[in-house]
Amino acid sequence: MDGIHIQTHSDMGIQEEFYQNSYRMKPNDNEKFNKLEVEQKIEELLKSELESYEYDANTSINRSKEISAKVLDSLKKMNYPRYKFVVQTTITSSSGQGIRVASRFLWDPSTDNYATAVYKSVSIFISLFY
Repeated sequence: MDGIHIQTHSDMGIQEEFYQNSYRMKPNDNEKFNKLEVEQKIEELLKSELESYEYDANTSINRSKEISAKVLDSLKKMNYPRYKFVVQTTITSSSGQGIRVASRFLWDPSTDNYATAVYKSVSIFISLFY
């Protein structure tokens, strides 16, 4: 148990245990978010999920939610403790137009990070920010 220390003492034959607070504000150095590893894993997931997907405005909302949920599950399986993940997925048709996607967060540069992934095909453009 990391951070928990048990002290016992005996006073008149009674044994008591005292637990110190184990709450940490930041992850350990070996638990920090690895941007490259995450981007590679999510790009593989996007490729496997979207190889045969054709853009359809009616189904892209649900497909975007499904992809976000799968990415979030994949991130949780990577066992980064003390991180909250936010996944933003944008699906548009790939018909020659431009797109800009932006987000704003409160940030601690010593622990916070982000990763992005883009998937392009003939009919779709998907941008992920997590």
